Amino acid sequence: RRHGLGTRSITLFIFGGVAQLEKDPRDGRAEFWMAAAGPMVSLTLAGLFYACATLPLLGPSAAAVARYLALINLILALFNLVPAFPMDGGRLLRGALWGRLGKARATRIASRSGIFFAFSLIFAGVFSLLRGDALGGLWYILIGWFIKDASAASYQQVRLDEALRGVTVADAMVEDVVTVPSTGSVA
Repeated sequence: RRHGLGTRSITLFIFGGVAQLEKDPRDGRAEFWMAAAGPMVSLTLAGLFYACATLPLLGPSAAAVARYLALINLILALFNLVPAFPMDGGRLLRGALWGRLGKARATRIASRSGIFFAFSLIFAGVFSLLRGDALGGLWYILIGWFIKDASAASYQQVRLDEALRGVTVADAMVEDVVTVPSTGSVA
């Protein structure tokens, strides 16, 4: 909201969440700070849960749960910082490159980084499957596939937006419509 962008919806997946913004950020600085918010919240939560786990008034079970929540939030923050577009780390990369390279080139680089990371996860999943870890292997493959598709789709959307920038409906419509007279009989 601080950058003039509204959120249409937030969709939660098993791999995380995706916020549907009303429009793209206007510049790399807005993109960078918006992307930084997610990992910063996760790191803050990790610190808070870890601090709670060390409180002497907590019993061993509550302290174990707090340590687990701290670990999960730390892992989530680190995973989201991987420079794989459209994850937060990829958006941080795009935001950092946007001012020097322009939105389209910055998105292409961040998207390729995302696709590289996705295929790395997929290959790690195949390797895990071959080693006998079916659940872990399938999990890596699914996450990799999701990131690959999201990265490619995000880049295609930016290319389409760039191609259609400045094009109006009047530019695309046909004004002189040719009609064919009816023959009067219907067969």
